[in-house]
Amino acid sequence: MQNILTIIVAVSWVVVTTIAYLQTTELKAYSQEIVQLKEIIYDYEQFNNRTAKVKITFYAPSLKGINSDSNPTKTAIMDTPVPGWTCAISRDLVAQGWLGRKIYIQGLGVRYASDVMGKSYKGKPIINQIDICVGKTAVKSVAKTFGKNLNIGAFVL
Repeated sequence: MQNILTIIVAVSWVVVTTIAYLQTTELKAYSQEIVQLKEIIYDYEQFNNRTAKVKITFYAPSLKGINSDSNPTKTAIMDTPVPGWTCAISRDLVAQGWLGRKIYIQGLGVRYASDVMGKSYKGKPIINQIDICVGKTAVKSVAKTFGKNLNIGAFVL
């Protein structure tokens, strides 16, 4: 009987020390994750100019809209516009380093900021705006479906 009791105590001690070891290991892992998350948050705060609430509109380069220039087959960085992928950004976003970068637009996904919008439209300055390139035949239906979306979250990837 005493042998069984000794075995039970020994097994209990092994179980308790194993649990304590696992908890310590898990705490270390969680601690490392917290440090990594703090670094991510720090980086995000340092580059908070890479996040904005924007107005979303749509354009077709071939229709000579507000983003058109003498060559609608090239963007500001000399790429060929790709409907659904290319977008033009307002000059304030260009100044913040968004041009030539992939950006995420809430509810619409990832796009590529490769074009620049005009300085103003109908005498009003264009600020915090992203104009998504769509095909010539789709521009009216897309614009009617989505309209002008205001205060949409967007950030540089």
